[in-house]
Amino acid sequence: MRSVILALVTSPLWANPALVQQTTTSTCTASSGITISCVLTGTPTNGNSLVLNFGSNPVTSTILTVVETGATWARLTGSNTGRNSEIWIACAVSSASATVTITTNAAVSGSGGLGNVSEWSGLNGSCPTEGVSATTGTGNTQTSPTATTSNAEDLIVANTRPSGGTYTSGPSNSFIALNTPTANSFFPAYIIVSSTGSYSTAWTTSGTTSSWDVSIAAIKSTASGGTNSLTPAHGSVF
Repeated sequence: MRSVILALVTSPLWANPALVQQTTTSTCTASSGITISCVLTGTPTNGNSLVLNFGSNPVTSTILTVVETGATWARLTGSNTGRNSEIWIACAVSSASATVTITTNAAVSGSGGLGNVSEWSGLNGSCPTEGVSATTGTGNTQTSPTATTSNAEDLIVANTRPSGGTYTSGPSNSFIALNTPTANSFFPAYIIVSSTGSYSTAWTTSGTTSSWDVSIAAIKSTASGGTNSLTPAHGSVF
């Protein structure tokens, strides 16, 4: 008689978001013109998603296009009242280049166009979002809108583009700073959350900050459960 013992094996279908790489402080910046080049240190992995945080001066220098081989970019949100702040995303890239080229509607000037491109694993392949918003304000405290999530495991990204001043503190509320090409003119950040709720962050500057614009977006992960299967562990013959 042959008996087969079956082992219960769990095969996860999900993963939490994880930061794979991001642009360094020496790229993704331009002080003039309409073209900003952002170069990642490595080629993105197929199936991962890319997020662009972008800020620029003047307000007319909004993004016209974001171009990258193997990636299709889409704008999530933005505000351009005092300065320009935007968030873009490329979902589930395939054979993507390490170079992302931004073209703006008008030439950047002053502190220019500043960006951060980050690569993420564990995001839903269609990049569903929630809590997407942007706002503008004045003064030395730059507070993002609140992103309210219905999904427990989200990646939340945010950035602020102040008109002046010197960086003092932030991001607050456990957000983590991403690389920025300049210490005082553009502040991108992220947080990976593990429960539903309402999330926001803030930065402070000293000196004269006459105006600022802030964007925030929550991107859902693939974390949605798993599947169980029965797999033969060993057999015996009697």
